[in-house]
Amino acid sequence: MSLARRFAMGMISGAGSVVVKNLLNIALFPVLIHILGVELFSLYMLVVSIQEISLLLDLGFTNAIVTMLAGAEGQQDTNKSREILKMGHLIFICLASLVIVVGLTIAPMFPDIFSIDEDLRDISRLAATFVMIETAITLYATYYQGVLLSHYLNQWTNVGETLYVLFGTGLGVGLLIMGYGLEGVLVARLLGAIARDSVILYQAFKIEPLVFWSNAPIRMERFKEMVRLTIHAMMLNISVIVSHKIDAVVIARFLPLVQVGYYEIVFRFLGRIIELCRRLSEGLFPLFSRLKSTDNSTMARQVFLRVSAFNSMLVSIMLVLFVGFYPPLFAFFTAGEMEIGPTWPVLAAAVPIVWSSVMQIPASFYLYTSGKEKFLSISSLITAVSNVTLSILLVKPMGILGVAFGTMVPQFTQHQGSLIVEACREMKIPIWHYYSKVHGPVLCLVALNYGIIQLLTPTLSWGPHPLFVVGIAGILLMVLSAWAWFVWTGTEEEKVFFREKILTKLPVRN
Repeated sequence: MSLARRFAMGMISGAGSVVVKNLLNIALFPVLIHILGVELFSLYMLVVSIQEISLLLDLGFTNAIVTMLAGAEGQQDTNKSREILKMGHLIFICLASLVIVVGLTIAPMFPDIFSIDEDLRDISRLAATFVMIETAITLYATYYQGVLLSHYLNQWTNVGETLYVLFGTGLGVGLLIMGYGLEGVLVARLLGAIARDSVILYQAFKIEPLVFWSNAPIRMERFKEMVRLTIHAMMLNISVIVSHKIDAVVIARFLPLVQVGYYEIVFRFLGRIIELCRRLSEGLFPLFSRLKSTDNSTMARQVFLRVSAFNSMLVSIMLVLFVGFYPPLFAFFTAGEMEIGPTWPVLAAAVPIVWSSVMQIPASFYLYTSGKEKFLSISSLITAVSNVTLSILLVKPMGILGVAFGTMVPQFTQHQGSLIVEACREMKIPIWHYYSKVHGPVLCLVALNYGIIQLLTPTLSWGPHPLFVVGIAGILLMVLSAWAWFVWTGTEEEKVFFREKILTKLPVRN
């Protein structure tokens, strides 16, 4: 299968995986809130956020492995690939073991760290234990995800993620209905993680038979290179960890636990937009590494502008749809048991955060693979420190809005004023050219969609449920907007490629 076909398959499967996950979360969250109540739901959101913080810490090693393997494959250096595989496997075994030890040590102290109410202390300890075990299993499998991504076979990661959500959510809802409570949901998540990781390990072994163990020697220069890339990648992800995960920890530490639920219900679903766009763009990482190793700056510039324009269209339309239909969506997500009033200010701060987070993805990938790790590390560290400081200072006087505002200002400044500007400078793209190419055509589509949503609002009372109208209208507007954008802005070469390489069926083997 060609690289272009692999890249496209990764994008399509990534989008499908995120869509399935979001649809099942729509089904799970109302059930959680209705059966468990707002307080237990908030506890669930807290432990899930802590798990995601732990998983984000591995992205440094994953990025390093993907970058090094893609570069070695581009140079056709088999010995180097084997050395990287052996080193990566050992590192992730150590990381998973460390998570188990630290997690099981901290779990008994979990209620005291976050001032959990007396009646929830036992269940919070159990939840923390289950989540850390799941984290260790997932962290170990991340090594194999990196191997698949380096070969543009991340569609198997997406298949595994879909299996995880199907298994975990379906079984979780069943156990909830049967009366097993939060414990049943956590057991279902753990079993789903095992099923997902089994798929990923099997596919990684098929493409790289030495993925479990290689006889290659352990070379210190390879280890130093991996550590260097890892440190920079971890520094790069500090701002991501702080902005999207630690907020819940700050709220749980300084405010009542139920405030975590109000904050997370907004950021959790808007965060799915970031996840979708990141899945669609993750093939850029090995692609930029290949283009850098072959010094193909012209193609890198074209790819950067085109993917940025696609992300601009996608995130802008999705945000318009989400905000336009927010009241009926919120009522459904929360089973009508949470007030919408406290979430409006959080939503106002979350929209620019999500938009900016999506737009910086191509710039971050390009800068990282172009040797700008130090710049990214310093920028991320400054943003993270500013984020935490502002959030802690504002959480008491402004509540959850202070945390959201403390996240928005540093993140937006870093993304738009630092990362994108630096990427354009490196590729010799005038900033006015970037904004006109990337955002110009999207403004018309955003205005058109907003007008259509305003016309559709009175019709929400029709049909069996308002969500039915929202779902049908949202899907149609999203598909039509994407098609209009492609027809309007796509080059003739892109249209021919899409018609002949993407829409054409794979050849049938006899």
